[in-house]
Amino acid sequence: FLFIGSFFRQNISPPHYLSVPKTIMGLTVLAFGNSIQDLIANISVSKKGLSTMAVTACFAGPIFNFGVGLGLGFWALMKTTGSDEIPVEFPMILER
Repeated sequence: FLFIGSFFRQNISPPHYLSVPKTIMGLTVLAFGNSIQDLIANISVSKKGLSTMAVTACFAGPIFNFGVGLGLGFWALMKTTGSDEIPVEFPMILER
């Protein structure tokens, strides 16, 4: 496990001249890793001759994941806090 951690620490940190924050780079790697299984599934569906289904899945899958993921997360937060509003603040690093 130490090897994997050191590997990603070295590969996620961008070159200094790009000035990309480590948070953004980590989210990019996370999004890439999360999308690989969708890519493989869409390619296999397309190879079976169902190209319309594959193109639809390219758009519908991430939209469904985004909606359900945020919806359930915010719903659980509202239930635990008892609040009807959830303020969302962005860190200074994302406000550029």
